Amino acid sequence: MPTPYEVEQQLAAELDGLTTAQEQILIAAWAAAWSEISGDLTDTLADLMDDGTEITAGLIVRSQRLATVLAGIVDRLEDLTEAAGVTMTRDLAAALDLGVDATGRLIAAQLDDLPNDEGDDRAELFDRTARPVPAALEAIIERTTQQITSELLPVADDTYAIIQRELVRGIAVGTGPRDTAQLMVERAEDHFNFGLNRALTIARTETLDAYRAAAQAAEEPHTEVLAGWAWLAHLGPRTCRSCLSMHGQVFDLDVTGPKDHQQGRCSRCPLVRGRDGADPDTSWIPDADDHFASLTPEQQTSLLGIKGRAAWQAGDFPREAWTKTRRTDGWRDSQVPAPAPARAAD
Repeated sequence: MPTPYEVEQQLAAELDGLTTAQEQILIAAWAAAWSEISGDLTDTLADLMDDGTEITAGLIVRSQRLATVLAGIVDRLEDLTEAAGVTMTRDLAAALDLGVDATGRLIAAQLDDLPNDEGDDRAELFDRTARPVPAALEAIIERTTQQITSELLPVADDTYAIIQRELVRGIAVGTGPRDTAQLMVERAEDHFNFGLNRALTIARTETLDAYRAAAQAAEEPHTEVLAGWAWLAHLGPRTCRSCLSMHGQVFDLDVTGPKDHQQGRCSRCPLVRGRDGADPDTSWIPDADDHFASLTPEQQTSLLGIKGRAAWQAGDFPREAWTKTRRTDGWRDSQVPAPAPARAAD
């Protein structure tokens, strides 16, 4: 039988498949839009420079043709963000279904390992078919949809402003008008993708949060067999120090979370209570300190930084100090990597 941690890894792979498919749709949409936009932008800039005119902020403001092209970019960006919101919210139901399924599978993985002792009623109390009330899941969808909408609203305007600044500031030196225009547009493309990167971050972060919220809602029918939940990180050479610091910590069922950083993949694992009120068995959770000790010095330095690793070796930067709480307006609190001490002990 797989351990609960192995089951969680399987669930993470399924969730990753959902978010990856979502990201591919967004990337394809942004690429198609830029393909249409870039040709008009290149032609317009090349024509403006064809008579030797220097591209200045004033010229960009005065050029009606360029203003029309830039207005078209705004329209496409608004279309892209609207479509991105549709893509994200459409996948919420699948993420919630997986979150509910995850709770049942993780509880079952712990109960399947219990000795079949007479009088141990934990397995009998667990109804694998029980689901959270529909209203709880509907509330998660509504809350997540509102969050996605509010986060996507400024993306189009912010991206347009960045592109416009780049066209004014980033005059490239070319061998002719078209070459110069092409270089300017290539540089503008990086800033156009600012909107894509924002959308990808929102998509993954909000989908993961919805999955976790559904997992918490799915614990409600099983409170008689549960004692809390554990924060599980995906342990590997690139696991960030904040997630490694939180890994294995146990919380009460009414505590929301994991309140991971943006795009963080940490998961919520329900813990089956011990027999006769004993603490839950967490021996199956890989030890975070053992994991860090197994990394090469180079990998440890990559996670902590040179100063951070030196401070850790000196005993001045223990694992519990590797995370801090960040409070962000318009978004929930999150755990993010804490800075290393100013200097390691001598």
